[in-house]
Amino acid sequence: MKNSLPVAIIGGGPVGAAAAVRLVQKQVPFILFEAGEGIGTHFLDYRHVRLFSQWAYNIDQAAKELLMKHNVPLPPEEELPHGEEIVSLYLKPLTQLPETKPHIYVNSRVVHVGRKGFDKVKTAEREKAPFVLRVKHNDTEEKIYEAKAVIDATGTWQNPNPISRDIFSAQEKK
Repeated sequence: MKNSLPVAIIGGGPVGAAAAVRLVQKQVPFILFEAGEGIGTHFLDYRHVRLFSQWAYNIDQAAKELLMKHNVPLPPEEELPHGEEIVSLYLKPLTQLPETKPHIYVNSRVVHVGRKGFDKVKTAEREKAPFVLRVKHNDTEEKIYEAKAVIDATGTWQNPNPISRDIFSAQEKK
């Protein structure tokens, strides 16, 4: 049963979208949860800022192939995109394709990830249990999903990593 479950992707930016397309390419079912109102929400925080890397380095190869298969025009590889263009010219068209759109949930915040039938205490054969995700849709309805794997593609834009050497050193100094 676990093998028939989808892979859950948390985050609908370039990394989450690329992961989804790679799974499509391998014919692995997926579900993608984006907490924002739409795909690539965090890129819109700096919509007016020109990125420092060209389109050639911002578009995943598998995504490029899928977009080309559907005759979606691609921006010139040598140009530097703005944050808004990453969303409008790449992420939105990619996530509207028939291979991706039915499996993407926006306004869907993952509030818990665990293993089915296990609490936080390490237990024998825990790795064999499917993941369970509790997801809050539209800030109201909560639903439970099962997955065979979870990909965290949430990024660090609004949740930066600590400067410390590991997660505990910042707390130890308090």
